[in-house]
Amino acid sequence: MSGVMYVLTEQLQAWSAGLTCVTAVIVTGAALVLTWGGWASGRSVDVPGPPWLLGFGPLMSFARFIWMGVPVAAAHYGARYGDFVRVWIAGERTYVITRPSAAWHVLKSNNYCRRFGSRTGLSTIGMYQNGIIWNGDDGWRVLRGFFQKALNADTLNRATSAAVDATYRQMGNIAVLQQKTADGKIEALDFLRRITLEVTNNLTLGVHIADPDDLVERIVRYFKAWEFFLLRPPIMYLMTPKLYWKHCQAVNDLNDAIAELLTNKRQELKTVPPSDKPDFATCLLQAEERGEVSPAHVQQCVLEMLLAGTDTSSVSMYYLLVSVAENPQVELKVLEEMRDILGERDPTKADLPQLVYLEQVIKEAMRIKPVGPVIMRQAKEDDRIDGIETPAGTNIILNLADMHRRQDNFPAPDDFNPQHFDNKDFKGEYVPFGTGPKGCIGQFLAMIEMKAIMCTLLRKYHLRAIPGESLEGIETHWDIAQQPVNASYMYFEERN
Repeated sequence: MSGVMYVLTEQLQAWSAGLTCVTAVIVTGAALVLTWGGWASGRSVDVPGPPWLLGFGPLMSFARFIWMGVPVAAAHYGARYGDFVRVWIAGERTYVITRPSAAWHVLKSNNYCRRFGSRTGLSTIGMYQNGIIWNGDDGWRVLRGFFQKALNADTLNRATSAAVDATYRQMGNIAVLQQKTADGKIEALDFLRRITLEVTNNLTLGVHIADPDDLVERIVRYFKAWEFFLLRPPIMYLMTPKLYWKHCQAVNDLNDAIAELLTNKRQELKTVPPSDKPDFATCLLQAEERGEVSPAHVQQCVLEMLLAGTDTSSVSMYYLLVSVAENPQVELKVLEEMRDILGERDPTKADLPQLVYLEQVIKEAMRIKPVGPVIMRQAKEDDRIDGIETPAGTNIILNLADMHRRQDNFPAPDDFNPQHFDNKDFKGEYVPFGTGPKGCIGQFLAMIEMKAIMCTLLRKYHLRAIPGESLEGIETHWDIAQQPVNASYMYFEERN
């Protein structure tokens, strides 16, 4: 009976959240229609999109993005109006782009280094003019320098062995993880998160993490809070107080954990002689002592390094494992390549560029199931994109998920086929990490990490997906990231 009541309560809460979401958007939109004449100037006759309808067009498009999430709404408008669509978000002109040439222009230009979102919401999670991921202030370039220095050639040289060692350590726990379920499957995503957390910590922070599982859980909850706060108008916080405080607590929980890690790091630096190759956290703390960065920037940069290095990388790895598990012929070909190049030894950095087929498999998994299905930017100055006027302040949504499935670039785009990347040099057609001045700094580390983990894991285990569960069939929550909704179980079967 208690289970039935729980389900009914959850369903009522979902209906209530949906009703308050629509109500909040209507109230907010109505206020904007009455007070912001600028909406009318946002109309455009040369770009297809939903009609104005006396202000209800902007209102309904904003409601759709909040209710559906950014990627799903972007896909909806792209399917309906084409590869360059005009919509409105919070009363602001927004272009949804699936055209590769237009995406390439946006990514490569310094004019689109700013991302858009709710100022109140971004401030709540510490990302407004802080850190680097969503920071539109000019100061992001200074902070980005710390990330670039941390992910230099020396770090990449150490990354392979760090990933191999972390994978071996976590593989030692597989038997224990299998015992937690009746049929021996394991929670693959949690397993991968422990690996990526260890690699990120060893390469960039060098701190003792007393409870890795707790820190991983805090990172996951922070990510959900980020999605909650990104676009919602503040009035919706009043209409969904339970969700609001839940996500505020998630932000506070992760910040408390980061603050404790930094306190320990500061104490360590007082007793340990400085290294000639200081890690990411040390460089930030030394810059803080010199007055070059604020404590808030240090806190947020360390948080974002852990966030991207742990969660985004592990979800990409999970989709990769499922891709290989449901394509046995792909797994056999990867194993054959590993035998030819590695023999019986562990991979080294010099080996990884030779694993060409494995890299194609990784790229194809990221194409089929991108963790980051959209890239959000904003024009700082007036511009033209593919001949289309783009006034300053225009929001841009690059719909990567659909752009990576264009049939003119990827024959049979819905099929998993690593040969899509045979002898091809894509530009705007395939940009899973972005590119240009705000492209993903960690993309080279991510590729090294995924190759090293796959080599180590596949040597000992055959991967098998849950019967009836495919990569396309995994239920995901689509917003700024495409995260699995349910537990991510898989079978790891030890090889003879």
